[in-house]
Amino acid sequence: MSISKKVSGLTKITKAEQLPSWFNLENYLPTQGFNLLDWYTNFIVRNRAYTRYFMSKSDTDRQELEKIWRNPICKPSDHELLPESAVTELNLSPLFHLSDSEFTERVKIIFQSQQNEIINLTINSSAPDEVIINELSQWLSLKRHSKKKPTSKSWRAFNETDMYKWKEYKVLAALDLVLYEMTEDIKITDSLLSHVLFFDDHQKNVESIRKTLRPMIKDILFRALIPLQAQIRSNLSIRNK
Repeated sequence: MSISKKVSGLTKITKAEQLPSWFNLENYLPTQGFNLLDWYTNFIVRNRAYTRYFMSKSDTDRQELEKIWRNPICKPSDHELLPESAVTELNLSPLFHLSDSEFTERVKIIFQSQQNEIINLTINSSAPDEVIINELSQWLSLKRHSKKKPTSKSWRAFNETDMYKWKEYKVLAALDLVLYEMTEDIKITDSLLSHVLFFDDHQKNVESIRKTLRPMIKDILFRALIPLQAQIRSNLSIRNK
């Protein structure tokens, strides 16, 4: 009997032996001692690696993802965590060779991950500096003034309660399996996730995966990183004073 099923165009993974060979829950035990910077480091490293692979679909970027999966604990000292500038050039040239449907899918992911905190502009670089600076200053002032409505989810400061939940729900291990799903275009069933992550915790059932864990991972991938980054930046700034 086949241990995988084709559902909605995706291969449905139902048995533990179908999971990738690199997955070992014991490799994630160090997360029990994580502080907020540790969590942010491991979240952002995965977010950037997956985004690079999603944009390029190259073997090199896929290998970088697999390197993280095989050695899942990333140390803050080994990575450049915070962007150097508030201004970053958006390069869409890697997308131009794609079909219309692939282009639309990947651009959707880019803008979904940015939410309301990052806005992409077009600037006429041939215009005089003073014109660009003046117009950008006026636009930024109006934009911030007009942003009176709260976003769909306003973020408070992350604290010990959040970190306890990330540990309790084994979020980093689950995040790697979800990224593997997204990379391979497969579906790991919630019952299998519940079994491999919480085999010793009968309180975490399939409903916990669907209602709590998967939404938590979606927030981490697409919404929480920017406010978490701002908090980390603020904490480091205060510490360095």
